[in-house]
Amino acid sequence: MALSGGVDSAVAAVLLKQAGYEIRAVHLLMGETGDHGRDSDVSSVVRLAEALDLPLTVLDYRSLFRSEVLSYFVREYLKGLTPNPCVVCNPLVKFGKLLQWVSSEGIDRIASGHYARVEEGSDSEGPRLFKGVDSGKDQSYFLHRLSREQLSACLFPLGDYTKAQVRALAEKWGLRSLVRNESVEFCFAGGGDYRRLIEEFGRVLPPPGDFVLRDGSVIGRHRGIHHYTVGQRRGLGIPSTEPYYVLSIDFESNRVVLGRNEELSTAEALVNDIHWIRSEFVGERVRCEVKIRYRHRAAPAEIVPCGRSGKVRVVFEQPQRAATPGQSAVFHLGDEVLGGGFIVRPREQE
Repeated sequence: MALSGGVDSAVAAVLLKQAGYEIRAVHLLMGETGDHGRDSDVSSVVRLAEALDLPLTVLDYRSLFRSEVLSYFVREYLKGLTPNPCVVCNPLVKFGKLLQWVSSEGIDRIASGHYARVEEGSDSEGPRLFKGVDSGKDQSYFLHRLSREQLSACLFPLGDYTKAQVRALAEKWGLRSLVRNESVEFCFAGGGDYRRLIEEFGRVLPPPGDFVLRDGSVIGRHRGIHHYTVGQRRGLGIPSTEPYYVLSIDFESNRVVLGRNEELSTAEALVNDIHWIRSEFVGERVRCEVKIRYRHRAAPAEIVPCGRSGKVRVVFEQPQRAATPGQSAVFHLGDEVLGGGFIVRPREQE
């Protein structure tokens, strides 16, 4: 059981114990800053494991996390992209490196407090990933790059529960005083200040440059492209009777393109580095629903392969707002997750 110290993994552990599983707890040290990895955080997990009567192992993955996830996060931001580190961390670290340790220990499965579901398909299909039943808490978006081997080893006890039900169980079982407060921040950015983290770990920071409109006219100066993301409105410092938004970031020219809200909509997006859970869709045109960021409502679209490039075009039935390069586009058929890839910048569509 991947025991983070929060209410979700604690309730998941109790559910598994009640179902008759023999459980060992593991806590991963990964964060560079913030609460994760601090002695106080580890001690709270130790107390929780003791209260749940679970043997606990603490694994130090900070070096791996830094080289594979933090470096990716910083590198992408410095290129004017908006990465999602959890999408990369899950297959490489949480369900990658950890699965190797699990196998070496003779343990059968990995469990976590993610709100998602895995169902076994036929031998030819392999496991299938589905959204959690709580649409407001579903975390399958972050798991869409897990391999079939990794999904086969996963247990997600909270997939059939809502967050309200989980909180009620925590109260019923007296867990609330044992778990730490929840956070929506990146585990490595204390206080949510990821720009400070980028400036701390980035070797060469992007210099200031021009704010421009789509026609190329200069209307101001920006502080460095790593301070901005597509769709951003606040912090631009451009006086106007109608607010400006970031439409795109041109890494090559060090320009940030601004425009009005209605200019953020796009009818299609180009997506590369595709990972398919359902391999029968590789190279096929697929009508499905697509999420272009975690809090985005999945929109009807068609996936159109781009020859042998490995990229696909996502053609939406209705234009979508702020398809952001660096973010993941995740493909769904109803509640099932088919796979996904990374949105690329408009220039790469040429």
